[in-house]
Amino acid sequence: MLEMLCALPCPCGEEEITKKYIMQKHPECKTDEFGNLIRTIGKGNKKILVYASLDEDSLVAMEIKGSKVYFSHLGKRKIYPGQTVSFGGYTGVLQGEAEDKYIELIDSEDGIEVGRCGVLEGEFEGDINNEKSTLLGKNIAQRTAVSAMLSVENSSCEVNFVFGVQSNHRNKGLSATVNTSDADEVLIFEETNEESFTLKVLGKGYCASQPLLSKAEEILNQLNIPFVKTADSKEQTLGETAPWGKSLVVGIPVKFSDLIRQAIKVKTVKDVNKFIEKFVEA
Repeated sequence: MLEMLCALPCPCGEEEITKKYIMQKHPECKTDEFGNLIRTIGKGNKKILVYASLDEDSLVAMEIKGSKVYFSHLGKRKIYPGQTVSFGGYTGVLQGEAEDKYIELIDSEDGIEVGRCGVLEGEFEGDINNEKSTLLGKNIAQRTAVSAMLSVENSSCEVNFVFGVQSNHRNKGLSATVNTSDADEVLIFEETNEESFTLKVLGKGYCASQPLLSKAEEILNQLNIPFVKTADSKEQTLGETAPWGKSLVVGIPVKFSDLIRQAIKVKTVKDVNKFIEKFVEA
């Protein structure tokens, strides 16, 4: 399933293909009023919410001049000349430097319109059971959370996995879900850059909880997963006054092939699965 998820396009606002694929594989998944995909595992008095955005970095066509597509980049991954971009049936290659980046379409420009979302092409390399293999494409947070959903089949508490949509690119899926949740503990996986992701650990009411943060730190240390306790870019001006307080930025081993494609090692996915399992049962 992870192999297929790495190949499916999932740009901001166009998550339906990926949602349908996950629901076919896991019919127990449901959608809520915001369009988020939800799967509940286990039963118990304690409720835990695990959240990750479903979408991936998108390149939105802003201006088209012949075969050149000038775009706006939605996301945090670095982009490089030579990367292949897919517009769902049309492909192009990133060209240019600094402020003069554009996508040179390989196919005819017919059919590409302003507002169309493209994604950086990704694929799977290796054997999912081989820890030296890598998963390419998609965002780190989504892949780790989806893999955790596949590994946590039984639990002594209620675990709700939520894969959120980015409504109007303003993160409404996340804020609406977390603010309306009655979960006792909340884990939020967010992509930070191509080398790490941010893990936010919250208590009830979308607020920071030092005991939960310490619990997460202890488990990460037990599993030898590198992390730093810090604030992400949006929290720097708020500091400790932010409702979620400090975050854990978890390091991800990354391999670049010709400085073009992003990768996450299968071993890291398995480590995160172990973290989720330990956090849920602790």
